[in-house]
Amino acid sequence: SVFKGALAYDALRQGVGLAIGFFKDSIAESMEASRIMTQVQTNVKNAGFEYDKLADKLEAYGKNAVQLGFDDEVAAQSISKLLLVTKDYDQARALTNLSMDLARNKNIGLEEATKAITMVTQGNTKALKEYGIELGDTATTADILNEAQKKLKNSATDFASSAAGQAEVLRQEYGNLKQEIGDELMPEVVEFFN
Repeated sequence: SVFKGALAYDALRQGVGLAIGFFKDSIAESMEASRIMTQVQTNVKNAGFEYDKLADKLEAYGKNAVQLGFDDEVAAQSISKLLLVTKDYDQARALTNLSMDLARNKNIGLEEATKAITMVTQGNTKALKEYGIELGDTATTADILNEAQKKLKNSATDFASSAAGQAEVLRQEYGNLKQEIGDELMPEVVEFFN
C-alpha cells in the first residue's frame, strides 16, 4: 500500500542520512587526527628529536591512553608539548601521566591539565593552586610536582575502572574506528575534489 511504501521510503532516507553523517564524521575525525599529529611531529622535531625514532613509542603510549579514556592523538600531543620543555622522553611521559591524573581528578581536559603541568615545569609554582595543589611561596617546582603526584596518584586508572570511565574508553575506541574509516576514505575524497 501507499502507506507502507511511504514508511519504507522514510526509513531508507533516514538510513542513508545516518550513513552519510557517519562518513562525514569519519572524515572529520581523520582530518583532526592528522592536524594534531602534524603538530606532534613539529614539536618532537623542535625538541631536538627525530620523529621516526619516537613514533612507535608515541603510538604505543596513545593506545594505552585510549584504555584510560583519552584520545590517542591528544596524549601524543601532550607528550610532545612536555618534550619541548623537558627535552627528555621518559620525563615527558611521566609528566603526561601526571597530566592525565590531574585531568581525571579535576574533571578537566588533558590539554588544560598539560598546560598547567607545563607551567609548573617552567617555574610557575602557583599554576596548580586553582586545582587545590599548593605548598606556599618557598615551594620549588620539584616540591609542587611531588605534591601533585601524591594527591592525584592513580586518578586516571581509577576513573578508567569506573562505569563512566569505561563509557569514555568505548567513546574513544569508536572515535578511532571512525578515524580509521576516514583515513581510508580521505584519498578518495581528495581525488574526487581534484
